[in-house]
Amino acid sequence: MPIYQAMLVSLQMFCQGTCRSTLMRLLPLLLLVLVVTGPAHAQDQTNLRIVQVDASRAPQIEFTVDYSLINGQPSKTDPSFVVRVANQPVELSAQRRNRLPINVAMVADLSARMSDQGAPYTTRFQNMAPLVMDLVSQLQADLNYASLITFNATVTIPNALDSDLQAIANTLTRSNTSLIFEPQPLIGANPKAVYPLYDAIRTAIAQLVAGEIRPRALVIFAAGPIDPDQIALLRKEIEPARNDRAPIQVLVFSFGSPKTFTTFPAGTQALSDLATALDGQFIDLGNDLLSVASRQKIDQQFNAIIRRGEHWVLTVNVPTTPAGSTTLRVEAGGSVGETTFQLPELPPRVTIEPSNPVWNGAVTLTIKPLVAQAPITRVQYVLDNYPLGEATDSTNGFAYTFSTEDRTFLARFPQGKHTLTAIVTDQRGLENPRDSNALTITVAAPPPVNPLDWLLSYWWVVALVILGVGILILGAIILRTRGKATTTVGTEPQVLARSDEEGPTVRYGPDAPPLPPTPLGYSPLTEPLDDPDETQRVDDDIDEETGRYGPENEVHATRWQLSIIEGADPQTISLQERRHYDIGRPTTKGHQPHILVNNRLVSRNHATLERLLDSLELIARETENGTFFGEERRLLQVDERVALKAGDVFWLSPRVKLRVESES
Repeated sequence: MPIYQAMLVSLQMFCQGTCRSTLMRLLPLLLLVLVVTGPAHAQDQTNLRIVQVDASRAPQIEFTVDYSLINGQPSKTDPSFVVRVANQPVELSAQRRNRLPINVAMVADLSARMSDQGAPYTTRFQNMAPLVMDLVSQLQADLNYASLITFNATVTIPNALDSDLQAIANTLTRSNTSLIFEPQPLIGANPKAVYPLYDAIRTAIAQLVAGEIRPRALVIFAAGPIDPDQIALLRKEIEPARNDRAPIQVLVFSFGSPKTFTTFPAGTQALSDLATALDGQFIDLGNDLLSVASRQKIDQQFNAIIRRGEHWVLTVNVPTTPAGSTTLRVEAGGSVGETTFQLPELPPRVTIEPSNPVWNGAVTLTIKPLVAQAPITRVQYVLDNYPLGEATDSTNGFAYTFSTEDRTFLARFPQGKHTLTAIVTDQRGLENPRDSNALTITVAAPPPVNPLDWLLSYWWVVALVILGVGILILGAIILRTRGKATTTVGTEPQVLARSDEEGPTVRYGPDAPPLPPTPLGYSPLTEPLDDPDETQRVDDDIDEETGRYGPENEVHATRWQLSIIEGADPQTISLQERRHYDIGRPTTKGHQPHILVNNRLVSRNHATLERLLDSLELIARETENGTFFGEERRLLQVDERVALKAGDVFWLSPRVKLRVESES
């Protein structure tokens, strides 16, 4: 029962006598206020429903919202949405309109009332049929769902709720042989016959409620009345749809006039009350052909039904919301919609932010999190798949600082373009995709060094170098002075006393054992041999009486000196007594070299020096660790000869360095 009717009954029971007569005069005015202000207030109220949530592209979440007035009509103004995810406010990144299919149930009166001619040249059916066909055509163009319910003495469902709107069109054009879309004949009609409008509307509501939840509309084309008690019952049946946040938009068309009719009066007021009770729209078409104004009003209502499919598609980003069941809440116009959805588990994602896009000098790397469902605990920076550095301090953005002018860095990453990535690990142990944050950077050439700036910055280095050079020069002078007084090597080679040097030659390598120290007081030039006769070498050019080489040209020969300067006991040896000098490691048995080098990397017969008239030649022998020439340590082949000049150096193994000097 409409609210104004209930108030009328209450007031009639309450009032007595003259009070009752006074109130009865005011009731029409009160009812007018209720009818006008009540529905208007209801139409101002809004309804909001979250239709669906799409989290397949997380952390970007897209959801569809149905926002309309409480009577199902579209909102006249664009709403301002407020969104919360997991009880935290989030900003909208996108907002757009979208059209979805709608469900429409149409109730058409085919009773004899529709054959009644209320005005010349027209019947109620002639006004109704084109409107039903027009609505079906508009619904069919937008791929919606619809059903057709007809009634005369009984209720029939020629077309259940379906997307095949062509089947409904076939019924309306009388192509459906099971039901001819025509009213019952007026001739012989019983004015007291059953008029089941209430049952037909209940059938339509049942189809809308039972179908998939979409925007819903109920369109009623009728001429006869409906009981107020039945209106109250329909109000209760349509309420669950509103509770589902999917209200049913109601549109009622009334045909005929209560004053001009032949057999059946029109139920205009009852149908108007029905529309009001269901928060719907009411259009009274009367008896005449449709006017331009009536056609415009009908088009507006049909357009409102089609627009019920317009929804709002909202997009938000939730990069820090934990995975799992999550609450989504949307507010607009005083209405609230809320639902839950599953947010998938996502690995962390970041972007790398170098302090300078061109790397020159000091560079600091930091990250900017894009997705972090759990706290990030570790960041490893990788350049060209080589670990560059690691950071674990989140307070400074996992900063890592280094210098591109470092020699180690320049050796591995020369000038040019390189690929920088970051391996990010969060508290759950999840790592980001390796190539998700790849960044191309440019390593610039180091700036030229200004000598003056370098000297000012490293003056202490310069001072140390000058001091070191002075010490070296002084040491060289002292060594040269001492060398002139060094005892010459005689015709007989000297040998060491039995020591740890006995044994095989040690092969040179990084794992070579350290050499034993030279015994205190040992001098390889003064120790006697165990068996001088066994080791003495006979030279063809030695004078048998004096034992000296070159009696004829001695006065013209170059005077040579040999110095051991690295890898063994330092000493200087004058090469004036012999033509050939064997160089090797001392031993207590067998042949002894003429020049003794106390180092286990040196073989017992490692090399030979041959003194000619004005030159000196080095001859390499077969050894374990080789003989090398020059500062670059060029390896000599077995028996290869090299002419030496003053200042040349050669090596017995890569560890023992010797230098020759001339005195003339």
